[in-house]
Amino acid sequence: IFSKQKYISYLKMLRNLITKPLISTAELGELIKNRPRNLTIVNANFGYEYDTHSIKPHDQWDQIYRNERIPGARHLNLGVIGNQTEKLPNMLPHIENYFQYMRDMDIGLNDYVVCYGDENIVGPCRAWWMFTVFGFPYVSVLDGTFKKWKQEGL
Repeated sequence: IFSKQKYISYLKMLRNLITKPLISTAELGELIKNRPRNLTIVNANFGYEYDTHSIKPHDQWDQIYRNERIPGARHLNLGVIGNQTEKLPNMLPHIENYFQYMRDMDIGLNDYVVCYGDENIVGPCRAWWMFTVFGFPYVSVLDGTFKKWKQEGL
């Protein structure tokens, strides 16, 4: 699928990105152009409006996410995957539940996962933390939001 030269270039770029918790919009744009099989992009949020803190039903977030997103991105609703048995909200899920959710989303342990948010980076940072807690070695947060991505015309 890749020429040998392009593949080596891709591996060098990926090796540099893996060691960094942040990825620039330009770096992500370049990765998307190459479309590696193990690139997984997730729009991570807690399922509520950040300005009003009102909870939106899951299907409303899915609709927003379907209308406008980074190409190939999946929606990761952190409010849904949190431990629902705890009295406090958004607690770390049990490991079995987390990995089942990742399987359902077709996210593998060796995927390079890039987390981004619509309005701020609270959700993506939480998602990055959760991925790393559960042993995902290749995870970055987009340096900026989807708003920045759009402003840069990517």
